[in-house]
Amino acid sequence: MFRADTLSPRQLLAGLVIFQVVIWTLVPMLFHTSLPLDVVREGLAWGHEWQLGYYKHPPLPSWLVEASFQLAGDMGPLLLGQLSMAISFIAIYFLGRELIGSRDAVVGVICLVGVYYYSLPTVEFNHNVAQMPVWAAMILFYYKALRSGQAIWWILLGLTGGIGLLSKYTVLLLMALMFIYSLSRPAYRKHYSTMGPYLAVGIVLLVAAPHIYWLLENDFPSLSYLNQRSGRVGTLLMRPLKSLEFLSAQLAAVLPMLILLWSGGLLKKATGSIPLQKPDISEADREYLLVFGLGPVLIACIIPLVSGTELRSMWGMPMLSLVGLMAVVLLGTPWETGRIGRFLLAGMLLFVFLASMYGLKGIVSARYAERPTRTVWPDTEIASRLERNWVSVTGCRLKIVTADGWLGGLVAMRSPSRPSVFLEGDYKKAPWISKEALKENGSLVVWITGGEGEVPEVYRLLPGFSYRGIEMFDWPGGNKNARPITLGWGVVPGACTDRAPGAVLQ
Repeated sequence: MFRADTLSPRQLLAGLVIFQVVIWTLVPMLFHTSLPLDVVREGLAWGHEWQLGYYKHPPLPSWLVEASFQLAGDMGPLLLGQLSMAISFIAIYFLGRELIGSRDAVVGVICLVGVYYYSLPTVEFNHNVAQMPVWAAMILFYYKALRSGQAIWWILLGLTGGIGLLSKYTVLLLMALMFIYSLSRPAYRKHYSTMGPYLAVGIVLLVAAPHIYWLLENDFPSLSYLNQRSGRVGTLLMRPLKSLEFLSAQLAAVLPMLILLWSGGLLKKATGSIPLQKPDISEADREYLLVFGLGPVLIACIIPLVSGTELRSMWGMPMLSLVGLMAVVLLGTPWETGRIGRFLLAGMLLFVFLASMYGLKGIVSARYAERPTRTVWPDTEIASRLERNWVSVTGCRLKIVTADGWLGGLVAMRSPSRPSVFLEGDYKKAPWISKEALKENGSLVVWITGGEGEVPEVYRLLPGFSYRGIEMFDWPGGNKNARPITLGWGVVPGACTDRAPGAVLQ
């Protein structure tokens, strides 16, 4: 009879990676009719334009979403998120193998099944998800660089650091921690008399150079957005509460891991009912693990206290990659308690449970929810009907759709012509749209509306805008509890309208 506890650490790791990639790619494929919000809004709506930067974020995740969609359709962005998790698991395993050996390391990786950030949120590939393998790889390469001093590890650290800057600016927090850590340890300060650290910094700047150039040329729009998005804490008394709020969210994210620790008998060890036998780890390695396992979260908690800047809980996603290894170092492993079989079974059941709950949520949302999730929007019908309306009115090929990132992205990704999205009619948010292009090609304009005649002011001000009415769409799955989706639409005529035979625009 097959027993999972007889498998080698590498076999267990391979099994986890395969489960993660296959299950968390297939489940949303089965239960979604549309792609998640950030995939559409910040992936496809932006990535189709292949810019060096966007008004909110660096460009790499958007490029990857667009490329994966072109290669594999809807499955592409879903698979992208799970490949990110696979890379994260592998990097954490190799770091753990260096610290505590392969047998204990794989237990630390499997513990991540009980961390919220490694399950449901990974379906929505965005800039937070993109950071997770980057952080895990950087922590691994930095460890190897500090211990060996070999140039290859500094080079790999620089490459991943550059990729991190092209993904999300929160990687600067990790870079700052690395710099402070090495400077504060005499054993590692010696590296600054070698070429290694400077090689890493040079590669970071080289990889990120196109985006840095874009930031300089465009007056740092994504940094301005970051400042606006994070918000400000109203009073000094509220600052500690905001720090606690962020810390509480991170603690809540790891709570399901307690199920795995309990199943492996590790919580009994923590209470003293079973003698505590910890993995063999040096003090220097223990310190490294704790600094980079806890340091980023603690530093993030200091930010509201010092600057009054609010934090979003999901910004903590890449910061918890080492919690499984830390649990193993502090509590030991189920190999020692003789409960490795129960631990692995609990991990598998928790994995299946979370995936099943995600699928069930999709079914309930589609059929019964009063406010269904965006992943059950009838995007193909929306795009098809609105594009037919556009062609019937203007006689033109649809090249530009003016809308917010979600609606515009839906129409753009389902339209055969893959039009560009003029984000909220704002040239600063969509610099790929020029006034000349709008004048030549015109634009379909779409918005969510409460009824006939309601038009956002920003759209009324578009040159030549003509309101055309509303379109209503029923929810897939026969949901009678939710109101139909009501969209207003209009057109901005272009020069192509004047040349189109049979155009009916008045």
